[in-house]
Amino acid sequence: AVLKSCGTSSLEASAVAASREWIERCWILWDRDNSGRISLQDFCAEGGLADMMLQQSTLAAAKRVVRRMELELHDPAALVACCQQLVECAVGVRPEDPVDSWPTTACQRLRDRAGQPAREEFESVLA
Repeated sequence: AVLKSCGTSSLEASAVAASREWIERCWILWDRDNSGRISLQDFCAEGGLADMMLQQSTLAAAKRVVRRMELELHDPAALVACCQQLVECAVGVRPEDPVDSWPTTACQRLRDRAGQPAREEFESVLA
């Protein structure tokens, strides 16, 4: 599931090894009762494994968009589409959403991200 959320194939040995290492480093943050298992409560908790998988998925999507932008430098339509996708990854604003909701949605998403208590812990573990 972790590999799939990151857009990586399980056939890529280096990706599998990196994912295993990442899980081992972060396990203590997700297994909050030190049971050796991640309960449904641990999984769904704020800053839990579910949150990290969503963040990794968003990061992987943003990386794919940036790679596409590098390949299609001379295609303005593709670059605009890529910019829209990056905005959606960053703040959850989609082109089909009502324009008047964009600032509220973006501000709320940024506030939510800034208020995640485990964010600094995850970033230090992943660094």
